[in-house]
Amino acid sequence: MSITSIFVKPALIFATSLLLATASNSVAGQSYSRSFESQLRCSTDPEAGKLLIDLRGSGYIDRTYIVEDTISYFKLLKPLVVLGFRPVAVFGFQEGYEKFFERGPGTLPPEMIGIVVRGNQDSVKLRLRNLGIHNLEVEPHAYNTNGRSAKSGLVSIACWSTREK
Repeated sequence: MSITSIFVKPALIFATSLLLATASNSVAGQSYSRSFESQLRCSTDPEAGKLLIDLRGSGYIDRTYIVEDTISYFKLLKPLVVLGFRPVAVFGFQEGYEKFFERGPGTLPPEMIGIVVRGNQDSVKLRLRNLGIHNLEVEPHAYNTNGRSAKSGLVSIACWSTREK
């Protein structure tokens, strides 16, 4: 048995497998990024359920880190780029997905989807305006990604449904 078959071939197989896995994750990440961008342009009512369930199934998110007013927040475990931002978390709510979205106290919110990004409110609004996006809710995020209340340096960007309940 040659040294090539002992060391080089297994290393080549490992490197090829790693490259294919990375390419597959990249393609999935681009698809999720496009889905978020489409929904965050708010030209139609958001549909967070399927997208967030797909993210969980692909290992991009895990369980919620906080539920506020029935809106579930999920920390990102893999990188995404959405509208030029690198979100640290995603969030949303959609009726009909009771087993996925945790129920908080109070009345149900409108259906919605959003991302949490690093920065300040003014710079995030400016970046969105430069992209021609004017109809999103942009506000400081009151929690860090561990679910603790804090001045976090994070900003929430959300598209809310316009349908009446």
